[in-house]
Amino acid sequence: MVENTSPWQKVPAGWPLEEELAARAAWLIRLRWLAAVAVLAGGATSGLVFGPTVPWPAFVGVGVAMFGYNVGFRRVLVRLQAAAGTAPAAWGRFARLQFFTDWVALIVLVHLTGGVGSPLVYFFVFHAIIASILLPPRA
Repeated sequence: MVENTSPWQKVPAGWPLEEELAARAAWLIRLRWLAAVAVLAGGATSGLVFGPTVPWPAFVGVGVAMFGYNVGFRRVLVRLQAAAGTAPAAWGRFARLQFFTDWVALIVLVHLTGGVGSPLVYFFVFHAIIASILLPPRA
């Protein structure tokens, strides 16, 4: 018997692939909580240490935005987990959407901290490594 391995087919609920994709998505959400706290703490600390020379309200705004979209991602995760037999392609789109929003937030943070000379530029590398671990090679 030939097994259909198309990524577009639906996977029955409870299968290892669906569980693994859900676990990966949940892991990204947990990491984002930590990142949002770090951005908020960094913004508040930089405002206290450097005063008005640093755009700390923008940092706080990015941190709050990260919390906001992470709440939305958590809700989507719960809905995807509740839907029996969610297609792997839906999980892939969900992961790519998470990475896209994170990159937008990171671009704003790099811009706020000095552009190309920013010490936060290296987080793009970490983010790319995490994406390469969690997503298929083609993505």
